[in-house]
Amino acid sequence: MHEDILNIQQLIARFANSFDVKDWDGLQACFTESLYTDYSDLRGTPPETISASEYVRLRREVA
Repeated sequence: MHEDILNIQQLIARFANSFDVKDWDGLQACFTESLYTDYSDLRGTPPETISASEYVRLRREVA
């Protein structure tokens, strides 16, 4: 159980760091093949499931 928590914390840290330094390959490595996103409160768009590569592509475009 403790090891699982540590692994999750490390993944979250890798995600945040990859985003901050624009390490797009590192960011994509944090995800499974597809992911569920919900930006309805932020952008008014409906929740959706997209590929990890599409998610990273969209983040790159706004960075």
